Amino acid sequence: MMFCFFFIGALACTHSKPIHKLDVTSFDWTIAPFPRYKYPLEENERENQKEDERCLARVCHQFE
Repeated sequence: MMFCFFFIGALACTHSKPIHKLDVTSFDWTIAPFPRYKYPLEENERENQKEDERCLARVCHQFE
């Protein structure tokens, strides 16, 4: 019985396909973007720094 509660809690917190959580109540979570880095890192430091700033700005905006 205890396993069932852990499973439902994990489904409520996940960002999975809606079909997997069809009968599970869930929260309306906000989604923050992950940075998409360009490789090799040494050659793309400026672009990757801008990508970090973009993603962090979105996270800060979601906390406001």
